[in-house]
Amino acid sequence: MKKQNVMKTFLYRETFPSLIDKGKHTIPSNGNFEYTIESAESLQNSRIVDIFWEASEINAISISEKDNESIPYDSVKICFYNNSNSTIDIRLYTIEEFETGIIEVEGESS
Repeated sequence: MKKQNVMKTFLYRETFPSLIDKGKHTIPSNGNFEYTIESAESLQNSRIVDIFWEASEINAISISEKDNESIPYDSVKICFYNNSNSTIDIRLYTIEEFETGIIEVEGESS
């Protein structure tokens, strides 16, 4: 039997990563900071792949709660805890991927 070439449609996700600055925030000494991080509205079909931060004091900040364990996601509620006796400034960042498209791949039918 002769095999025919047919076009098959597959959904794929292009991975164009972008570093997004989510702003500077202040956490009081021995206090919590709760924040809902949303994917960037400026990026079409954006999804958060990773979250990280810079702090004004090394080893002072920890994540005490995170409500969405699946990656990637559109938003995540996260709670940071300040382990130090001083007020800490943090700058949050996300790495986000964006764009969804459809491609057609030529393949053989059986």
